[in-house]
Amino acid sequence: MKSKQNIHSVRVKICLLVDFAVILIGILMMINYSPNCKKEIEATTENYIGDLAVAYGSTLDNQIKSSDGKTTSVLSADNLSLKLEGGGMKGMESSYVYVVSAGGSMLYHPNGSKIGKSVENAVVKQICADLSEGKKVESQVVSYEYDGKIKYASVYISTYEEFVLVVTADQEEIIAPVTKIKRIGIIGLIVRI
Repeated sequence: MKSKQNIHSVRVKICLLVDFAVILIGILMMINYSPNCKKEIEATTENYIGDLAVAYGSTLDNQIKSSDGKTTSVLSADNLSLKLEGGGMKGMESSYVYVVSAGGSMLYHPNGSKIGKSVENAVVKQICADLSEGKKVESQVVSYEYDGKIKYASVYISTYEEFVLVVTADQEEIIAPVTKIKRIGIIGLIVRI
């Protein structure tokens, strides 16, 4: 008889109300927080990846400028490998740099078997085609799908329109911190229930 009275007590009702409020606030925060956090991380990454592409691309442009027009030595796979090997966003295994000739041929790629072959990325193919047609193309940050993964890429167009430099990273790895925090929050809410 006494245990039934405890269930209906004011103390129990207040505890249940507080628990309900905590769970509701947690759910609302996750619904609002995750998308906003994802957008902010993506925007920051776009800026960072864009700055990297400009830094790497400007370095190559300056080397071309100081080589008195001898672009073949500057854009050789060996020279590009010395300059760009291991390049990309620090701390992101999926990030790397590659260079394509204005005609669409791979000049440098971390996967050496791709060098000399046509670029596979549809966005970069279109940029190279536009350059070949004499169209003005601006450096830009784009997203595309490759091998079933969404990738972000910053595309740097050479001042001399000799090459296109691309810094890329997988979206999944970029937003991994948000996904991890969301998982922890869901687990915390489940444990709270």
